[in-house]
Amino acid sequence: MGLIDSLANAFGGPTIVGMGGGDASSSRVSLSADGPSSDTLANYQKVNGLVGTLDSLVKAAETSQGQGSSGRMAPLGLDAIIQDWVRQQFIYRRSILQDLYVLAYQVTEIRSVVLAILREVFRKGFAPWHQKFIRKCIQCGKEFDDDEDEHCDECFVYEIVEQELYDEEYDEIILKKVRKYKRDKNNNKIPVHTYIPDFSQQNDFEELRGNANSFHQTLLDVLHEFMTDVLIADDGFLLFNKEYEIDSQTGNISKQKIFEVTRLHPALTEYDIDRKDGLPERSHFLCPVHREQQTHTTPGRCDVIVPEGFRCNAKLIPAMFRYYWRGRYRYYLADEICHASFFNPSKTYGYSPVLTVFEKVLALVGADRTLYRYWYERRIPPGLIITYTDDPESLEQEIERVKTQMLNDPNTFPWVAASARNNRGKTDFVKLAYTFQELDYLPVRQEIRDRVAMLWGVTPLFTGDASSVGGLTRETAQTAMHDNLIESYQNVINHQVLPFMLKQMNVSDWEIDMIPPQEKTEEIELSVEKLRIENAVQMLQLGYEPIKEKGKEIRFKFKKAEQQPGMMPGAPGQPPTPGMPGTPPDGGMPPPPGGAPPAPAGGGGGLPAEVDQLPPPPPIEGPEVTEGGDAPTEEEEEVNPNLIEDELDEEEADESGDV
Repeated sequence: MGLIDSLANAFGGPTIVGMGGGDASSSRVSLSADGPSSDTLANYQKVNGLVGTLDSLVKAAETSQGQGSSGRMAPLGLDAIIQDWVRQQFIYRRSILQDLYVLAYQVTEIRSVVLAILREVFRKGFAPWHQKFIRKCIQCGKEFDDDEDEHCDECFVYEIVEQELYDEEYDEIILKKVRKYKRDKNNNKIPVHTYIPDFSQQNDFEELRGNANSFHQTLLDVLHEFMTDVLIADDGFLLFNKEYEIDSQTGNISKQKIFEVTRLHPALTEYDIDRKDGLPERSHFLCPVHREQQTHTTPGRCDVIVPEGFRCNAKLIPAMFRYYWRGRYRYYLADEICHASFFNPSKTYGYSPVLTVFEKVLALVGADRTLYRYWYERRIPPGLIITYTDDPESLEQEIERVKTQMLNDPNTFPWVAASARNNRGKTDFVKLAYTFQELDYLPVRQEIRDRVAMLWGVTPLFTGDASSVGGLTRETAQTAMHDNLIESYQNVINHQVLPFMLKQMNVSDWEIDMIPPQEKTEEIELSVEKLRIENAVQMLQLGYEPIKEKGKEIRFKFKKAEQQPGMMPGAPGQPPTPGMPGTPPDGGMPPPPGGAPPAPAGGGGGLPAEVDQLPPPPPIEGPEVTEGGDAPTEEEEEVNPNLIEDELDEEEADESGDV
């Protein structure tokens, strides 16, 4: 008897005799009324022994996996349980996600929120290309922000040459490759030229921007579908189909190009998780070119015969994702599918926000169904009328007569007689359902609507709620909150999708992202430019020269201005600052040398004709005033000895002929 047969007999339960034929009275069950028999206890002990044996076998298998030749231990503890749970629950995930999409598309409170977010995220489209640098060194990768930096200040042009050098270890002269720097006519090292961003890197992206896939969708349309999946299922999958070229000698990928971008449904896309240890990129290996023909379970080389008559010989790459397509799985690499989550990012899948408000959404569905039945189908009676009578047939005839009379003349008054002696004809009304006023329907529905919208972060102003309109401060706060929310949703595309796509296209010199939703009016732009100009004026007064950067925007960069001799500290060519030495208290020009009085403000030299011409006053004793308005200080009169030494060094260098 085998192990499986022993388990089947142990868990088979009580033995029933006579069930193969005859009547039910001839059946006999081998169970006593006092309790379990000795056979049952024996089976229980046998099961315990089998469970212990299985437990030891499982532990031995796990130990052998953890201490195998690969040297990688199998996952233990909660990680193993969670990974196994993720693999098993994906069977139900497909049907659950389909139901979540139906709810998101049919419930107004969810669909309005999702549409409000999508409209704002993609309202302005892509921003213009932004270059990462002005110039860049091709050798060390240093980036420069000035167009004048045509050479790198750290790298020099060199070439690799073979040269005979003495080796101290082996005590002999060997031929060794060394780095030899190139020099110019003056025997100086030639610096490495920097380069500007390559505009040709934008071509592949621009082609997919208008025609992203076989259905001629634009890239914005594909991203719109992708973002819808993120908002509903918290899982978005974007497929980048590529064309590959394989080097037949090494088996590596020599060239790849993206020719299609499409969205994959989250219910049909999953991680390719290994059943042994629950990790990706362990289960299947594929050739990038012949994945449709062969899929391997171990690494190696592709052995498909190409039309030229030789083997492909490409290295098999581990698969990260798989997509259920027409009854079979298609496997994809890690750099072919971009996965993103917003609400609950994790190692594998996200958690749909629809599940968080699942009960509230079902309550809204039930409320809408109640309204439909009450107002359209009329299936819910408001109450029941009970009339006490000994002659029901006469009452029914009277009711039909009143109905007919009301149909003929709606303005008539029905006249009904009732007995006052024995209460014959007494009628009671029994209410079967509550009214919407009694149920407090509208406030409850509004509360659920607000809670559902706030889970996605959308304020009532952007869901069409007119009650939230009123008060400038309140509307401004909601608008600012909504703008920040939309910017955070745009970061899913700006920080995850677009960098992933540009990396696969080998775009390293440029950046592109979505335009933020903030409305920048002309008044705001002018105020910003005004502040920049005021800042430039202040820097000019501090002795810095502002230089406008290239471009339409008014931006400045500053460098230290050369100060002319005799000028006051400050901007070149500016009048002296009031309060400085040699400046009059009223801020006017200083007196000319010799102490002559300044000319009158009205023009024309000298004094007015009515005033007698008096001789000029004697000069004031003290140091003479320079042209700049300052008296020479002791520091200006002293000669800098370091300056003389520098000049002598330059003269000696000129005489010796060194440069």
